[in-house]
Amino acid sequence: MVLRAALAGVLLVWSVTPAAARQRALEYEVKAQFLGHFTGFIEWPASAFLRPDAPFRICLLGGDPFGPSLSRRLEGEQAAGRRIRVEPIKTVAAAASCQVVFVAGASEARLDALHRATRGRPVLVVSDVIGLLAHCAAIAFVVEAGFVRFDVNLAAIAGHGLQVNPRLLRVARAATDRYVHCD
Repeated sequence: MVLRAALAGVLLVWSVTPAAARQRALEYEVKAQFLGHFTGFIEWPASAFLRPDAPFRICLLGGDPFGPSLSRRLEGEQAAGRRIRVEPIKTVAAAASCQVVFVAGASEARLDALHRATRGRPVLVVSDVIGLLAHCAAIAFVVEAGFVRFDVNLAAIAGHGLQVNPRLLRVARAATDRYVHCD
């Protein structure tokens, strides 16, 4: 009887885990699509690129929750007239040379270090870490009632010398300039 209950518990966990994994994969597919679309609604100055032929870099800091979906989604795409390159970075300092940085799971200290490393540079910081806007990220993903939405920190975008198309703000869940310490 005990063995049967234990086996039933294992089977329950095994049957639920693939569904949860599929849900997470789908969530990051949607977030990958959003990241691709963000590049079309944000304007980067020419100073964002080291060379005229430099690629548009979307960097992943703290891991890659997207798996192959982000690279597959953006393969062959362009942003700001440049070919998009998705790449992992290992240090906060490396974020200063990216055009977009997606931050996966970070401590407050790391987020503050990222803000210091990118302050005044044309870098769009995006994440799904709760409370990230208070640490001067520009866009924070939020899952609400099963839908992926996003909030925008207008002060952070302005502080990084970027321009946001008002059409992006119309589809955001919220857009705020209350984090004035980010400009």
